[in-house]
Amino acid sequence: MAKAVRAEAARAPTYGMPFVIGASSAGTVIEWYDFYLYATLAPFLAPIFFPSDNPTTSLLSAFATYAAGFLVRPFGAVVFGRIGDVIGRKYAFLMTIGIMGLATVAVGILPAYRDIGILAPITGPAASIGTEQLNFGKLALEDFNKANGTSYELVEGDTQLDPAKATDAAQRFAADNDIYVIVGPAGSQEVLAVAPVLSKVNLAMISPSATRTDLTEQNFKNFFRVVPRDDVQGTTDADFMIDQLKAKKVWVIDDQTAYSTGLRDVVVQALEAKGATVTTESITQKDTDFSSLVTKMKGDVPDAVFLPWQLANQAAVFAKQMAEQGVEAKIFGSDGLFSAKDFIDGAAGATEGAYVSNFAPDIKSIAASKPVADAYQAKYGDFTSFGAPTYAAMMVALEAVQRAEKAGTLSRDAVVTELGKTNQASSVLGIPIKLSAKGDVENASFFLFQVKDGKFELVTQSK
Repeated sequence: MAKAVRAEAARAPTYGMPFVIGASSAGTVIEWYDFYLYATLAPFLAPIFFPSDNPTTSLLSAFATYAAGFLVRPFGAVVFGRIGDVIGRKYAFLMTIGIMGLATVAVGILPAYRDIGILAPITGPAASIGTEQLNFGKLALEDFNKANGTSYELVEGDTQLDPAKATDAAQRFAADNDIYVIVGPAGSQEVLAVAPVLSKVNLAMISPSATRTDLTEQNFKNFFRVVPRDDVQGTTDADFMIDQLKAKKVWVIDDQTAYSTGLRDVVVQALEAKGATVTTESITQKDTDFSSLVTKMKGDVPDAVFLPWQLANQAAVFAKQMAEQGVEAKIFGSDGLFSAKDFIDGAAGATEGAYVSNFAPDIKSIAASKPVADAYQAKYGDFTSFGAPTYAAMMVALEAVQRAEKAGTLSRDAVVTELGKTNQASSVLGIPIKLSAKGDVENASFFLFQVKDGKFELVTQSK
């Protein structure tokens, strides 16, 4: 072998300096074209191999990887140049080609990131709810990855409970092919806004809090939820106001969002069916003073006022102004008011005795869910009943992605199909989660709470 190599070296032609310079220049041009190609493809490669929740960091990580390779190039030239001197250029060339081929195969089998999107009002007027949803989503992802040895990543989209901002985030998610499912949006008006965008690419969304009845009646094949619908909540709330509070005259004030008007319609119909006299009014989510509306309501002397609002801090102001004017109508709110910080503490006692219906229980009282509750409190602090459905929705979403992946058919279409097959025997909410053909959770309940001694206390549960 050594003699053959020496003989080959002896037969190797010699080249003049112009040829060497020309060959070196051609190699340099090809190498720099290599650099150009990598720089061009980096924005597309970055989210595949690095977390895409921060595009800047992802891109910089891709360039840092290239920089590391660039730094070792001179050492590679020295090493393979020496190998060429010892065993011959042909063998050195074949060796480098083989190594590059193996490297290409290795890149192809590297695990790519599979992302789960979350749309929540992380900032803005509903930030207390959105932050809790986000943190429960993070906790669920951590628990799932740890239990299953997976490496799913979370990509955040801040909607601020604004349909326009939700649409912007949805468009970003739709364009990211590594996102296979979205947990959220939080509000029904947001679902209606993003549905056309996400339906085009069949990107599944599973909401932990959007309850408008007709969301699952509009042929959105990619929409699911883990909470009950407004037609369940509306009749439950109306029955309680009539049968338990003995209300004969009820004011219903909506905030003009899709969620609020949908629930208003159900409640008004149910109240009137039971013989109650109903007066309807509206506010907007930008309103900060309700004194004139309270004055008008005072003159009518209603027995109860129903507030299907999304912003608990608004309801706290409304309650304080009712107290200031001596209006004694019993306040009855929907799930948007289930915030101890905003609705109870923010009202400074004015909401004591008020009722709020919510789509989820307090998981602290569910023995099987205590580890989740304890883990959340240890990491993020106290919480309301608004966050736990996000944990449940995240688990449903992750299991669907995992089933599609194990079947070797991971795609957005496959995830939508797998979500439709969801049938969990138990969940953090203390109930099984089985999704109907329309995407609704079957046999779901609403929970009715009353503010007592500055806390939400469970009164009853719908059947």
